[in-house]
Formats: sequence, structure tokens, C-alpha cells
Amino acid sequence: MAAMQVGRLEASAALNLLQNIPEEIVERLTTMVKPFTMIKFINHDCLAHGWFNRDEQLANSSQAAWRDILVNSTDSLTLLRERLSADFLSINQKLRKPWSSATVEPLSRVCALFAASRRLFVAKFPSDFVSAEIGKIDKAFQLKHADCDLMAMMSDSVPPIDLERVGVFRSAVKKFERKAFPWPL
Repeated sequence: MAAMQVGRLEASAALNLLQNIPEEIVERLTTMVKPFTMIKFINHDCLAHGWFNRDEQLANSSQAAWRDILVNSTDSLTLLRERLSADFLSINQKLRKPWSSATVEPLSRVCALFAASRRLFVAKFPSDFVSAEIGKIDKAFQLKHADCDLMAMMSDSVPPIDLERVGVFRSAVKKFERKAFPWPL
């Protein structure tokens, strides 16, 4: 690598882009890097540390109980890709900083937990109700309305996922309960 003047992080990032990051994620990152350049959009350390790798284990030592849930899936990587793009574009151009491991690491965990919560919601409720509610839930997630609840769930509880601990799901669950049981208990 020294002959090519490529550092350890750059080499690891290139290897992950070629072998471990799903092609659709690479394509979306490429479309974001082209207009802004790599140095302005994302640091090599994010790609080198595996935050975009398929099946990457995201749980740290304090989140061992969440180990089976905090794993990159196609769903969580798509959410991460969408959030990084939307969040970057929503910031005033003069205030933008490139994504680094310090900012992508917690967001990748939030996306993995949201993706697992979303799968649970879809499996638990009737399809017509899910169809009516899922768009609102997804939009609220994109607007960062679930981040604090998801981070709190990871830090102060253990699996299984409790949908009522996350506000964007809690309102949908309560709505379903009111429709299913319209009389007071």
C-alpha cells in the first residue's frame, strides 16, 4: 500500500466498498459524494470501520443484550443511507461537516433498531392497518422523531423490543387499540 500512497483507512474503505457494502448502498453513497466530494460528505473511517457492511455487528459492550438485533440488514442500511443523505442536505451548506464514525456509529444502531421495530410492527398488526400507518411512521423516523426513544431503549432495557417505548410506534399501537376495543375497559 505504501507504494501507492494509500493509508490504512483508505485501503480498508476501498476493500469494504468492493466486498462488504451492498451495491445499492455504494451507488447511493456515490451519488452523494459526486456533487459534494468525499472530503465534504463522508470520512474514510466510516467506510473502513464497517458501519455500512452487510451483516456487521453494531452492538458495543454495553449493548450485548441487543447483539442479535443490532446487525446491519438491507432494511437498516437503506434507512441509514436515506438518513445520511436527508440529514446532510437539510443542514445549511456553511454548517455541513462530513460524516465520521463518531456520528455514523450511533445512527447505524438507531437504524438497525428501527428496522427491527418496523418488522415487528408489520408482523404484529393487520396488513390494512399497517398500510395506513407505516408511511407516517417512516416519515417520523426520517424527521428524527424516534431517535431519542430508540437510543433510550438500547441503553436502559433489554430485548424483546417494546413498541410502546418508541413514540412513533406507540401512537399507532394506541390507535389500533382504540379501533379494536372502542369501549372503555
